Amino acid sequence: MSSNSIVAIYTQSLLSTQSASSGLFTRIEEHGQTPSTLARSARNPLTVSRLFPSMHTLSSLSSIRDPSRYSGKQTTHFEDDVGLLAIDSAHIGQGFQFDVRRVKLCCDRGFYVQKSALSAAYRKRATRESREQQEAAKRLIQAVFLEYRALSHPPIRGHPNVVDILDLAWETDPENRRDKWPVLILEYADRGTMTTFLGQSQFSLETRAKLCLDVANGLAVLHDSGVIHGDLNMNNVLIFTNSGVNSASVNKYTAKLADFGASSAELDTDHFRLYTKPWNAPECFEVLDLTGLKMTDIYSFGLLCWSAILGGRNPFRAVEAVSKRLSPEDWDASLERLKKRDGGAELLRLAQESFSAAFGHLKAPAIVIETTLQLDPSMRDLSKAVTAWEEFLNPLR
Repeated sequence: MSSNSIVAIYTQSLLSTQSASSGLFTRIEEHGQTPSTLARSARNPLTVSRLFPSMHTLSSLSSIRDPSRYSGKQTTHFEDDVGLLAIDSAHIGQGFQFDVRRVKLCCDRGFYVQKSALSAAYRKRATRESREQQEAAKRLIQAVFLEYRALSHPPIRGHPNVVDILDLAWETDPENRRDKWPVLILEYADRGTMTTFLGQSQFSLETRAKLCLDVANGLAVLHDSGVIHGDLNMNNVLIFTNSGVNSASVNKYTAKLADFGASSAELDTDHFRLYTKPWNAPECFEVLDLTGLKMTDIYSFGLLCWSAILGGRNPFRAVEAVSKRLSPEDWDASLERLKKRDGGAELLRLAQESFSAAFGHLKAPAIVIETTLQLDPSMRDLSKAVTAWEEFLNPLR
């Protein structure tokens, strides 16, 4: 993707925000900030520019419409690479829109996560014709900008249950030195994903409940800002160790939402939807407005809670009363039918039974399942689930 094309995509996105009536990007203005002021973390006096000395940030790109400041320099700030002088680098995963690496810098200040769109672009080039490649590249760039801007929004930036973004940089396409691709720099989760974390050991029920509350709080701040996650599951939740906290404390670990590659916002009217089976809501295949998309996140959150309380296992396979209702030969389709059977009542009942049984002698916050796994989206309520988790955990803090 050429630098001029990148500028055009981003500038178009900026202009479209001016007509948005509410949500993420108008709320930026309410806080007295514009995208050009959002590139640095106010919480860390060590600026990212010192850690990444040759990095070019989105704060500069967002000010490109200011001719007095960037006259004659519209593309010069794309000429250098990201400038990561890593003494340690390891591939830790990939998604539809990113290749993810853990990097350690020469200044030895710990690990960071580098999400690169370039590798994803190469995978798409191998399977698509030229016109499809251009459209795929455009979507990659749009996804990067949307994720950066969402994570930079004041209520989201620095929220304890959303991953911290440190900056956005550029790297050169080796097939065309004039093409530049964005790189997101994020904080590194020392305990990995929620899936990996819960699979490592049998953590206490209280710890698992606290992580569910963390996810709920992170999702709530996204929705309040007009942002949809779009692919909520335990692989997209990162776990961090809280140093200095007693290992027996329910607050020893913190969960943070991550991987916003499938996210959308109020102004994103041409969104390419992604989801991960079996964690999707039944209606995710339909055309939905912003409110409808929020409801799909809440359903996925209910499935995440069900799985977390079962120790990270997939409830559709681990709970016999559920798995025996699914066809091995047609598993995905039979699962979607189960989600809708009897108006959703059958799956809701099975989920409530196994969820409550996992709590043993403790009183289970059954309302978590009741207010998230309803087939009727209008009956889902994230705030009630948050309250239920808080009431369960408060005596244990």
